[in-house]
Amino acid sequence: MDWRHSSVSIEIIIITMVLLSFTLLMELGSGRTIIVDDDGEGDFTTIQEAINKSVEGDVIRVYNGTYNESLIVNVSVSIIGNGSDGVRINGIEDTNTIRITANGTMIDGLYVRRSGKSYAMVVFSQGNVLNNISCSGNILFEDSNNNTIRSIQTSIDLRQSNYNLINNFSATIDLIDSYFNVIENSSDPNWGIISLIDSSNNFIQNNVLRRIRLTHSNNNSLTNNTTSGNTFGIKLIDSKNNTLRRNVMINFGFIIEGRKVEYWASHNIDTTNILYNDYTSTESRILYYYANENGVKVPGNRVQVILANCTNMIVTDQNCSDVGTGISLAYSSHNYIAQNNCSSNWEDGIYLWESNFNRIIGNTCYNNVYGAGIMLWLSSNNVITNNVLSGQQHYNIFIHSSNNTFLINN
Repeated sequence: MDWRHSSVSIEIIIITMVLLSFTLLMELGSGRTIIVDDDGEGDFTTIQEAINKSVEGDVIRVYNGTYNESLIVNVSVSIIGNGSDGVRINGIEDTNTIRITANGTMIDGLYVRRSGKSYAMVVFSQGNVLNNISCSGNILFEDSNNNTIRSIQTSIDLRQSNYNLINNFSATIDLIDSYFNVIENSSDPNWGIISLIDSSNNFIQNNVLRRIRLTHSNNNSLTNNTTSGNTFGIKLIDSKNNTLRRNVMINFGFIIEGRKVEYWASHNIDTTNILYNDYTSTESRILYYYANENGVKVPGNRVQVILANCTNMIVTDQNCSDVGTGISLAYSSHNYIAQNNCSSNWEDGIYLWESNFNRIIGNTCYNNVYGAGIMLWLSSNNVITNNVLSGQQHYNIFIHSSNNTFLINN
């Protein structure tokens, strides 16, 4: 994906989703207004009775109260409550509390409580609008496209669901095999997590949350997000061609994992991505990501460095501390890593994956938490000398399946 055109792509996708949802809702016509009141002051005392008697385009207004029922919404209607503080739907009989199978349905202003281990809501249809809903239990969209989902206070699962707009959510968003979705404007720094598995061409933007993780997910755009995870801010696992712009990672930084060179060296990540130790810190670190480069000296002095398929690079006199991994080399050879401080990182101080003939000299690696001061995997013919290593929770130097490593005066 060419990041320069990503904003245009986002606008096109959002306009398309809104128009499709609007078209589906307009097709329903103006309809009747049906009143549901559990005190008996309306047309019906249960919501399901109102659904059963409704036709396409009807509006079902639900007055304040507690409704102990599970709903099947199989006709295109609008179900509107007075807000999640006033209208409570408690699911029964360990079934999904609300099941939506009709296209173009609107649900607004409800609190939904799941029964047992079921979902609070499941959606198997297209072009719906869900707004201002709080739930005890997750919402599942399966084979469900072109939905508009706003102001949802619960976790959302998308399965094979595309072209959806998710705006202003809290808790967790999980995508599996889902494409061209826009996820934006969340504010949940303590619990908000976005996880993509086998999901590509999605736009994740303007969120404040705990962390973002992509697994087997390609061509996604991550822009203007702020993360505060205590293990990592953003992690890419076995993923390709993702774009990162203007993200802020607080506490810990950015991690790449993968056993193919393209999982490391195909991303588009520039220096607008920055890191902070904590919310009170005024000193930022820059994420320097180099892919397929030769002979560059890394600038700055407070950084996180990733070298992917690089040769003859120079990383010296840097403070690479308090991030995920201070300096990472993957599929990179003949590089010079010297006189850097790589301490107090969540994983490793210096990490090599399938990287050979590198010189690791005179670095300081203290108190790295879950990895090692210096970690080598499948990396041979490296020189590791005169490094100061202590205080790691596990290993000062860890070497796995790596040959001809020269360890001198560490």
